[in-house]
Amino acid sequence: QLKPRGTASKVEASHTRDISCPFCKEGGKMDAFTLQSLRDNEGASVPKSARTVSGKGRGHGQGSNSGRKVKDLHAGTPSPSVPTTDARGQEHGSKYQDFLIAQAKLTLATAEQVRVLTSCTMMTVLLIDDEGKFSTPIRSSTKQWSEQVKASKADIGPPAVWAYRALCLAAVENAQDEDSKRIIQEFLDDAQGTVTKWVAVVSSCRIKSAWAKGQDKLQFSTSDAHAPVRDAIMRVLTECGHQVKHGVAPRSGLERSVQRFVDDWTK
Repeated sequence: QLKPRGTASKVEASHTRDISCPFCKEGGKMDAFTLQSLRDNEGASVPKSARTVSGKGRGHGQGSNSGRKVKDLHAGTPSPSVPTTDARGQEHGSKYQDFLIAQAKLTLATAEQVRVLTSCTMMTVLLIDDEGKFSTPIRSSTKQWSEQVKASKADIGPPAVWAYRALCLAAVENAQDEDSKRIIQEFLDDAQGTVTKWVAVVSSCRIKSAWAKGQDKLQFSTSDAHAPVRDAIMRVLTECGHQVKHGVAPRSGLERSVQRFVDDWTK
């Protein structure tokens, strides 16, 4: 029998439902709050025992991976056995082990597909010795967007629009080539105050922390019709000493750590 969690002393019957564990077929009733937190039993989220980074986890976690360099989750640990116990301490046996291995493999395959799709659709630039010329205004624009969303009901566009506008302004300010500067400025003048024009040309623009400590990478995606402006921005970024990245990005530290666990589990 699964005991309800939460502060409520009494759970309404309408907020409970029968659920069977997919691994050991053990039945029971859960309140709505417990059901939400235990969705891993229905395959909607990753069981905590399977997570390699989420707080402390089960001996493997080292904190969250938000794009910054993370510790090798596998370094210094003995070859782990596949967990047979879920987040509630409930034993499931070999079926649960098979599920965790399949889930880890699916995670790796999905991560690889994301890297491939990103390389096909996004321009990626490693900002080297940027000194905040591009990264600071783009990050600031995202914060401004968040504040405007709370304060205004008007259509201000998605955050990518604000980030891309900040990128264009920074490119104009730091351009060494007058022709590139002119092309970008003409676009800014034409699209000024018109959200729909920005939405039509930019689908994504963001600053992320790169693997190397203290470095950022810029990623953005625009429509083909916007190619002249996009190419001008890329020229400015190159002139400023930043490095354009081509091809599929290497696996992240988290991917490599998950792969090591899978290798150990399937020996």
